Amino acid sequence: MDPIFNKINDINEVSKSLKKSSLSLTNRLQSILYDYYYVSNLHETILPNFPLVGNERCGLWYVPKTSAEASAQRIESPTTNYLDHIFKSKSTTSAVFKSTDGHTNVWSFSLRRLNLQLLPLLSEFGGLSIIDSTRRGKLMPDALSKTIPIWCAVINSILYDGMDQISIKEELENDGADEDEIEFLLDLMKDNWLRTPKSMVSENEHNSIVKLISSFRDSVYSAGLFDRETLLEMLGGKRKPLVPSWFYPGKGTPLATDSMYQVCCISASKKVESSYEMFSIRTMDDTFLNWNYIQGSGDDHELWVPTDLCKGSFGPNLFWKAILDKNSNIIDCNTGFIYSWMTDIELFEKLNTWYDSRESRYESNIALHQLAGTGICIGKIDSTMDYKQVIGSTSNPTIVVFSEKYKIANIPPTKVNNVLEYPIAANKKGSNILRSKLPEIGSSIDFESSGSSCIILCETGRDISIGFALVLLCKFFDSDWERTSESSRISKTLVKQHLSKLSQITNANPSRSTLQSINAYLFSHQ
Repeated sequence: MDPIFNKINDINEVSKSLKKSSLSLTNRLQSILYDYYYVSNLHETILPNFPLVGNERCGLWYVPKTSAEASAQRIESPTTNYLDHIFKSKSTTSAVFKSTDGHTNVWSFSLRRLNLQLLPLLSEFGGLSIIDSTRRGKLMPDALSKTIPIWCAVINSILYDGMDQISIKEELENDGADEDEIEFLLDLMKDNWLRTPKSMVSENEHNSIVKLISSFRDSVYSAGLFDRETLLEMLGGKRKPLVPSWFYPGKGTPLATDSMYQVCCISASKKVESSYEMFSIRTMDDTFLNWNYIQGSGDDHELWVPTDLCKGSFGPNLFWKAILDKNSNIIDCNTGFIYSWMTDIELFEKLNTWYDSRESRYESNIALHQLAGTGICIGKIDSTMDYKQVIGSTSNPTIVVFSEKYKIANIPPTKVNNVLEYPIAANKKGSNILRSKLPEIGSSIDFESSGSSCIILCETGRDISIGFALVLLCKFFDSDWERTSESSRISKTLVKQHLSKLSQITNANPSRSTLQSINAYLFSHQ
C-alpha cells in the first residue's frame, strides 16, 4: 500500500479528531457562557430598562428564563458575586423570528408567528432586547437584520394606516418629540417604516423589501388577524413607531429617545472566521481560562447535544437550570465558567447525576396560560410532574399530555380517567401522529358543557398543545372566545383568528405540520 496515501489518511483522521475535540460539549457550553456575559453586561450598562427576550431556538441558550425555582436557588446559593452575576440578567418571555423569513428574495411576514406577546412589554418598558446568534462568518442572523425589521414595519404600517405625514407630525409633536426625532420618523415612514442595518443589508435589498410591506399588511387584514385597535389595546393605548437597532460584540449604540418603541436586536456571539478559535481570558481570581471558542454554539443543538444526555432532554432550559442550581457543581465560583479541569465525560456524568436527582424529586414549575374565560389552559411539561402541582386551583380539569418522555405522577384513583396521556413528541413526526390520534382524543373529552376545564401540555408548550387548543376553540367558541351553542362553519380564517388571539397571550408557534393535522381533522369533522 502506498505509504504517502497512508500518511495523508492519517493526517486527515488527526484533523477530524482535533476538530471534533475542539467542538466538544464543554467548549460549546463555555462559549455560551462567554456570550452570556456579553449580553448581561450590555443589559446592565447600556440597556438596563429593557427586558431580555430570547429568540427561539438559538437565542434561548444565551439568556436564562426568570422562574421562581431559579430565584429560590439564587437566594440559597452561597456563591461569590461573580457567580451571582450569572443570575442577574434573565428573560421574561421568548419570541419566534425565523431567519428564513428574512432570506434574500424570500422575505416574508409570518401569519403564524405573530409575536404579539411582545407588544405589552414594549408598552411597559419602552423597548426590549431580542437575543439571538449565528454561526461562523456572519455578524448577525437574518432574523435580527431583516425578519424583525419587517415585523416592525408591518406593525407600524397598521398602527399608522390612513394617516398622512401632517397628522403623524402633529401627533409626534404633541407627544414631545423634537425636530430631529420627527424628521427621522417621517423619513422612516417614507420607506414604509422599514429600517435595516446598512452594513449588512444592501440598498437594493432594502428597497426590494420596502415594496413588499404594504402587501404584508394587507395579508394581515385579509386573514382578519388583527387591526389598529387590537395593537393599540396591547400597547396600552400609546401609539409610537417600533424602531429596530442592532448590537453585537464591539458595536452598538442605543437610540436615546422616548418618541419610539425601541426593538434592540442583539447578536450574542463574537464573529470568528473558522469553526473555532482559541480564547484565553483573565478570570476574577486572576488566573487564565483557555478553551476553543465556537461562534453561535447554541445553533442547531440537536446536532451536537448527546442524545443520552439527561435522557434526551438537554436543551437551553435545562442547561440554565443546571447552571443556576447549587447542587449541580458545574460552575467554578471563582471564574463563573465550567471548571477548567472538567472533561466532556466528567461534565456529561455530572449533568446526568444532577438530572436524575432532580427528576426523582419532581422538581419543576409549571406556567399555565389561561385562555380568557374558555376554561382552557396551555403549558409546557419538561419533567414528570405531580398531579396536584399541575392542577393547582383548577377544579376537576381534564388533563391532556402530549409527551414521549414525561407523565403526570401521583394521580388520585378517582381522577385517573381525567388524565389523558399520549406519547407524541414536539416534532414533525409527532405532528403527523397527532393527525391520526385526534378523532380518539376528541371523543375522549367532554367539553360541550359550560364550565368545563382542560389543561393541555406538550414538550414545548407552543406546538402540539397549541394545536389541540385550536381544535377546542374552533369547535366550541367563536372568534371572540364566546361559547357557541351550535356548531358554526369552520374555516382556515377562523383557525388563523384563534391563533392570532393565542399569540396575544403566549408565544404560540405551532409547526406547519401541526396546523395541517388540526385543519385536516376540523374540516373532516364538521
